[in-house]
Amino acid sequence: MVIFQCRGFLKMYSNVKFLEPAGTVNAEEKVSQLKNKSVAAIGSQLESEIYNLGILENSIASENINFTQFFIISKNM
Repeated sequence: MVIFQCRGFLKMYSNVKFLEPAGTVNAEEKVSQLKNKSVAAIGSQLESEIYNLGILENSIASENINFTQFFIISKNM
């Protein structure tokens, strides 16, 4: 999903291999563990602060109106 949401920006990097993580937090956590400057993740500013990662580029989403909705579904509500 994140790769699709940033497709316009990512078109500039046709020589780069992209992997879709379970979520941006998973990607930033993995990048912080690797300590490899040739690996990057797409995520939030807060996540970059939590995992002590630098920000290479801001506002790379293809659409300005971009948000995630979460729903809780339960029989017990």
